[in-house]
Amino acid sequence: MSSDDLDCPVCIEQFAHRRLRYNIACGHIFCLDCLAKISPRLCLMCRKAYSEGDITQAPVASLSGSELALFVLYIILFYFIDAHDGMAAKRISPRV
Repeated sequence: MSSDDLDCPVCIEQFAHRRLRYNIACGHIFCLDCLAKISPRLCLMCRKAYSEGDITQAPVASLSGSELALFVLYIILFYFIDAHDGMAAKRISPRV
C-alpha cells in the first residue's frame, strides 16, 4: 500500500471509517463524496466513463509484515513532525 492509497486523490482527505474508499470501473479509487460531485461521470485519473452501478466499496486493505511496519512508522513520524513544528513555533514566536 503506497501513501497515495491513504488519501482520496480529489479532496486529498485521508480515507477513514467515515471516508471510505470506492472503486469505479477503471479501478481507480475515490471517496464517495467526491464521486457524487463528478459530472460527467468520467474518471478524473484516466477519463474512462463509468455509471453509478460501477461504484463499489473498495475492500479495506490489510497490512502485514513490512507494509504494516512502514505504515506505523509513517504515523509516528507524522505526529512527531507535527509536534516538533508546534514546539518550534513557540520557540521563535515573539514575546508579547
